[in-house]
Amino acid sequence: MKVKWGEWGYRVFPVVILLLLRVLLDLGKIGGWGFWLGNVLLAAGWIIGWMMAEGDHLMYALVCDPSSPTCSMVRTYMSKGQWRMAWKTLEATKAERTKLPIRNMLSVLVVTGVGLWVITSSGSFLGSGVVLGLCTRLLLDLWKETDYRKWYWVFAREFSKTEHRGLTAAVAAAVAVQFLMVLR
Repeated sequence: MKVKWGEWGYRVFPVVILLLLRVLLDLGKIGGWGFWLGNVLLAAGWIIGWMMAEGDHLMYALVCDPSSPTCSMVRTYMSKGQWRMAWKTLEATKAERTKLPIRNMLSVLVVTGVGLWVITSSGSFLGSGVVLGLCTRLLLDLWKETDYRKWYWVFAREFSKTEHRGLTAAVAAAVAVQFLMVLR
């Protein structure tokens, strides 16, 4: 599977900017190994958090909708140890899964709130990276989605476009605050 720069650009751009800002703001600490280790842990956490968002397709296939033909095909591939085919099947059929356990507004709000708590109280660069990677990924996926109603399937009522914009702006502000707190 060939990946174009545009697909990777939005994935790595935020963490590269964050790491560059951390280097520029802490020029006096660059010589210490703790500074570099913290940045490596932050980048590793970013990758982990970014990939956690992919877990919802796998969780959906294995747990949420076992009667779906695609899900049974993925389970068959996995039982035979054909991990690559299982992943390719999940990637090719992403559009058919609409009620995902991670990609919904309730999860976004909870992860963003818990993320603020993790960054302020843990002091862990790895944990902060996981939070930033996951929150940024969910926010970017939320912005890219053309049908915003997919993100509100967990709620009993319909959300208007204005409500969606307000919630998205609040999440974007919270993610921006997370970035600023990691720069401290």
